[in-house]
Amino acid sequence: MTRPVEALVSTNRSPSMQTTQTIGLLLLRLTFGGLMALGHGWPKFMLLLSNPEDLAFPDPLGIGAKGSLVGAVVGELVAGALVAVGLFTRPAATVIVATMFVAGFVHHAGSPWFLPTEGAREPALLYMLGAICIVIMGPGRASLDQKFFGEKKRRF
Repeated sequence: MTRPVEALVSTNRSPSMQTTQTIGLLLLRLTFGGLMALGHGWPKFMLLLSNPEDLAFPDPLGIGAKGSLVGAVVGELVAGALVAVGLFTRPAATVIVATMFVAGFVHHAGSPWFLPTEGAREPALLYMLGAICIVIMGPGRASLDQKFFGEKKRRF
């Protein structure tokens, strides 16, 4: 009897399909992780290094502005860089999912959903969806996870 997942996803992939999937996951990881790390995490890291005495950073979880900033740096810069290079990809993408959940549903809770409105939820939710896809699909063959940890039993 065929399991529901096997009915939806072919487990017999041709070499050309494997190559296409590898390239697609590599591009997704590099773009997604790179944009997250450099576009969002790096500026927050620079703010953290500047160590302003009157830090004006949102505190949506009630852990203090500096604690929230450190969490955002870990969730955007560190996790984004790990996703980009494909190292500890699924755990790193899970951290991004949590970070973007807080950004989209806690920090921007009263904000409009869509751009171009300042503070819209849309970017956080798009990043969250991208991270969910990476958690589901994994890093692909062109990743440091593959190099260091080898072939694991694949679900799909």
